[in-house]
Amino acid sequence: MYIKRLTVRNVGPHKKLDIEFKCGLVGIVGRNGCGKSTVVNLLYAVLTNDWSRFEGVKADCINNQSKQEDRAFAEIAVEHNGINFTLRRSLRPNKSVFIYDDDPANEMTNSEKITEELRKIIGVD
Repeated sequence: MYIKRLTVRNVGPHKKLDIEFKCGLVGIVGRNGCGKSTVVNLLYAVLTNDWSRFEGVKADCINNQSKQEDRAFAEIAVEHNGINFTLRRSLRPNKSVFIYDDDPANEMTNSEKITEELRKIIGVD
């Protein structure tokens, strides 16, 4: 699996974060408290929709400095075995979106169907 991109808006300490990952070994460095662990935990949360690596409930992950009308989400672009997809887990509004090949016609929003699709593509729960 190659995670090509991570986009974060208003989650954890990150107001706006865009990371393009290169193929191969990736290291995340920075000072204490800058959000390195949050990046790793967000990658896990987006893939699994399991937010238990964060303290409190899912809604507690929203950046404290964001306005009530601001969207809060984490999104990844992935390539796996020749299949490209984008997966977004939104905290505000609470919604999941899965899209094959950046084609909105291939959009899925049902969490159970997304989990089932990921299981087919990746081959693990």
